[in-house]
Amino acid sequence: MRESFPACRLRGRVRLADRIWRWIWTWRLRPLPSQRTRAPHLTDTVSTDLSTFSGHGGKLIFYHGLSDPWFSPLDTLGYYERLGKVSDWSRLYLVPGMGHCQGGVATLDRFDALTAVVDWVEKGVAPDSITATGKAFPGRSRPLCAYPKYARYKGQGDTEDAKNFECRE
Repeated sequence: MRESFPACRLRGRVRLADRIWRWIWTWRLRPLPSQRTRAPHLTDTVSTDLSTFSGHGGKLIFYHGLSDPWFSPLDTLGYYERLGKVSDWSRLYLVPGMGHCQGGVATLDRFDALTAVVDWVEKGVAPDSITATGKAFPGRSRPLCAYPKYARYKGQGDTEDAKNFECRE
């Protein structure tokens, strides 16, 4: 069990938030012993065996905000790396400044992962990058690069335009 939820340390709300986290862990997240023994494959949240999914042509896009106060992006990254060689059927995009699922003071959190995965499945075009925009920086766009690549300015053109960036490893 987790001792303390990291986001609870913000703004002095330690006691209430820790109590809430402990309640959630105790009553909602932790599987009952009977569930673990009856259906371990359904309650194992860290299993990396997605061979059935990928074997049937499944494509999977993960994304995670690097400023997520609830779940560490390092957990998602660790899970993705434990999957092994998945570049044929999976991509991970780490979104700078984005909080939990969306938002953030300084982020480009508007991007279309659905079209990217549909094109991958239906047209066979794997998304090496997805263009992101956001209300935090009107007129700015950046490529979200598939992990382990990152966006780097090419050195020419408008720095507010994603087409002037490339994904590098």
